[in-house]
Amino acid sequence: MNIKKTFWGCLLVLFALPAMGQNQQVASIQFYLDSVRQACGFPAIRATVLSGNQAPVTVVSGYANLETKTPLKANDLLLSGSTPKMFYATLALLLMEEGRLNLEDKLEKYIGERAWYGRLPNAPDITLRHLLNHTAGVPEYYELGDFMKRLREEPDNNWTLDALVAYVLDQSPLNKAGEKFSYADTHYLLLGMALEKILGDSVYPEIKRRILKPLGMRHTKPSDSRRIKGLVCGYSMPNSPFGFSGATIRDGLFVINPQIEQMGGGYVSTTADWVRFIHGLMNGKILSAKSLEIMKTGVVAPITSAEDQYGLGLQIRPSPKGTGFGHGGWFPGYLTEVEYFPEAGVAIALQFNTDDVKQLRGHPRKYTLALLKRLTEKW
Repeated sequence: MNIKKTFWGCLLVLFALPAMGQNQQVASIQFYLDSVRQACGFPAIRATVLSGNQAPVTVVSGYANLETKTPLKANDLLLSGSTPKMFYATLALLLMEEGRLNLEDKLEKYIGERAWYGRLPNAPDITLRHLLNHTAGVPEYYELGDFMKRLREEPDNNWTLDALVAYVLDQSPLNKAGEKFSYADTHYLLLGMALEKILGDSVYPEIKRRILKPLGMRHTKPSDSRRIKGLVCGYSMPNSPFGFSGATIRDGLFVINPQIEQMGGGYVSTTADWVRFIHGLMNGKILSAKSLEIMKTGVVAPITSAEDQYGLGLQIRPSPKGTGFGHGGWFPGYLTEVEYFPEAGVAIALQFNTDDVKQLRGHPRKYTLALLKRLTEKW
């Protein structure tokens, strides 16, 4: 069987169906998800969509566990990768609204007392804004030294932020602070240190109080342990940079410790919760209109296309239906895409329990754009 031909045939079938109401819409999305999953062979895909004034709907196709053929369910938890960077950026802007920080504040103001601070690349010049939009020029910590080896060999180690940041000390900066975009989780670890200094406590209770509870995100919680209740198995790509492939959960424990992500991501969630978040954020339920505009002001950031920008914890990407705002996420065995299209009035969240983009036949955002087309065009 020609898998490529089958895959594109499934897309054509989806777009040929008429948009006749929410029940028919759900049925056509289900057919689409089933078709592309079977054609490509990935374990599972889950989508939640919110279109116009309709209630959000969640559609699931595939297995939470390939060995037992256990179906993935709507409220099963999946790791979100970098997508929660939107939480930390939102928290920073809320603190800005309260006068507790300024985006142009130097990072040194908050964590300069740490003994290692002067060894941080670009240490004197980094501002909070530089961290939020990834222009600080600090390298990615997990690509350096023996980190990956230790992560595999010491799976029960709980890493402190200082221990993670230690990998970038005395390294050459990627660019001058503020000069250009260079994505690195390290920026958000440093941001997290500053936020916790301001708060005098962990960021997680504040995110729950200010964001998760007001938006009804009941299935979103920190990924701070190798054993997370409700987390379903992911399937890591062959030749993963993390040094393992296949099932991410073995004998009830994650192969590595997801706790390492911290403010680089650090949450499990569902697509329904992510739609609640992105729709609420973009419609003024958390931030003021002024803060939201600041968040949406981007720098050139060609992550998925040359036209992409990156705001404050926010990917800003073109689409056939206008600009989309959201964030993608990757953690070994899991992929997430969350996006809101204000011109179309559509919010979409997708999750996969694999990170094998070859099996997906490309970047997962293409599935978002396929659903966007189905939700906005009548045939």
